[in-house]
Amino acid sequence: MRTQSQRKALPKISAIAALIGVTAGLVILLFRFLTEYAISDLMPGEGHEGFENLSYEMRFILPVAGALLLALIYKLVSPSYHDVGAPYLLQRLDYHQGYIPFRNTLMQFVGATIALISGQSAGREGPAIHLGGGVSSLIARYIELPYGYRKMLIGSGVAAAISASFNTPLAGVIFAQEVILRQFSLTSLTPLVIASVAGSLVTQIALGEAVIFPSFTIALTAFDFPGLLLLGVLIGGLSVVFGRLLIAWQTTNKLPKWKSLPIAGFLTGLVAVFVPEVMGVGYDTINLLLNGQWDWQWVIIVLFSKLLLTSFVLAYGVPGGLIGPTLLIGACTGFTVGLALQQFNPEVQVGLFCLIGMAAMMGASLHAPMAALVTLLEMTNSSEVILPGMICIVMAYLINKGLLGQQAIFDNLQKIRHDRDRMNAHSSSLEQYGIMPVMDRRFVVTERNLRFGTIHQLFLDQPRWIIIKDSQQFFLMQASDLANWLKYQMENDQVPTEDTELDILSIPATRYDLSPINIKADIVDALSLIDSHQTEALLIQSTPPEGQAPKLLGIITQADLDHFYSTKHLAKIPASESRD
Repeated sequence: MRTQSQRKALPKISAIAALIGVTAGLVILLFRFLTEYAISDLMPGEGHEGFENLSYEMRFILPVAGALLLALIYKLVSPSYHDVGAPYLLQRLDYHQGYIPFRNTLMQFVGATIALISGQSAGREGPAIHLGGGVSSLIARYIELPYGYRKMLIGSGVAAAISASFNTPLAGVIFAQEVILRQFSLTSLTPLVIASVAGSLVTQIALGEAVIFPSFTIALTAFDFPGLLLLGVLIGGLSVVFGRLLIAWQTTNKLPKWKSLPIAGFLTGLVAVFVPEVMGVGYDTINLLLNGQWDWQWVIIVLFSKLLLTSFVLAYGVPGGLIGPTLLIGACTGFTVGLALQQFNPEVQVGLFCLIGMAAMMGASLHAPMAALVTLLEMTNSSEVILPGMICIVMAYLINKGLLGQQAIFDNLQKIRHDRDRMNAHSSSLEQYGIMPVMDRRFVVTERNLRFGTIHQLFLDQPRWIIIKDSQQFFLMQASDLANWLKYQMENDQVPTEDTELDILSIPATRYDLSPINIKADIVDALSLIDSHQTEALLIQSTPPEGQAPKLLGIITQADLDHFYSTKHLAKIPASESRD
């Protein structure tokens, strides 16, 4: 329910959202002009993605030259401005109050333009997300809005950028809520819609109602539905393979970007000599698949070449996106399944399976099934696609998240980036800090079972945390959770007798597993232990004399370490960077 202040602020926020939508639309328009229309006449054949018509030599030279140019730029620019893309934007939202430096946004624009023109295996939608969010962050900072409104407007900028890229205004709104803001809120809906419509209008006025993929009449048969389930299973599995490969390459790549980019460019050129369809976003290839113009053997080669190459080059620093490549991977999978089914029933539409495969791969990889479904609906302009789309997208999403336990790919990449930032640039300086200044001493220790009449003793020293000892294990809960439970019992006349024995672990509360750490450890040790044990809190213990049990000295949580890291990190930011 909106508060009175939110209602009063809505007209102002809506006006700012309209400004952000127009500005983001203009930025995306310039980005598309440079990466599409400005090079169309230079490409052999039709369109800006005619890389397949280049000679063998040019298919190798172009991505290598582009990667070398990018490496030179990254070598000359400070590493603090190298991070770009959707995961970077999510990190800035989660840990930096939506502050997105202008120079990083500029690096995204320049880097993605060079990457796409030179035929790197990457998409334009990821850069568009950063560009839309970066523009809106700059405007919101200039107006000096609180973080809550700033976050809402960054989502609006992303919605406008997606809408301007795909000409899908409704999908832009759903995408921003599902992937960027990660919640469906009526409060943010109005500015998101306004910005998305404004962004779409900018590109429609300039380019007309350009259609990325052709629409066609949809005719479903009963034979299609088992095929859609099969396609969902295959897409779910492939989305996990793609995500895990990308994470694996990213985790093992320890090179600076100016060194890793030439490797990515060389590999792209080498693969492109034999499989030119891997170059660029791949929309021209998708259109050929929609028309059913390929042999299934070659489609499978393109599918796995695109999957393997894209996961590698993105992890090795190419400043492009992954949404476009996932669409091609999904289209290839849909084409293969549709063509196989067509052997049994000639009425099966291979193009329909291509479109649904695209949406399913996007929805499963990003954990954005609603955005994928709405994108499919707006691309086809047909309500008949909703039912088959839902079947395949939901199945792929369930396989990806439910069965195989995969996280959303942007969340995984964001976590790697955040862990890297915490551990690499400032590790040497953080090692001088022990954990004593950070630990929280406001705790009490209790056994799992205790009499109700003694619970009040736990609150005598006003603790923040309660450590529950159960055999050789320790669990952590907030004292406020226990206090709220006691209050509820009293308000509802459900107070047990003083001699009633209670199991603290059975009380509704959020509890954390505790990993022990020695008091002599430093901040880097604590960060490493939390990362390796996948825990959210550490139990600090003394170094006891031989034969004695260690004493419990304090608690450190993930939030405490993040706050400490951010405080020390921000203190080191040069004044010139803080003004960007």
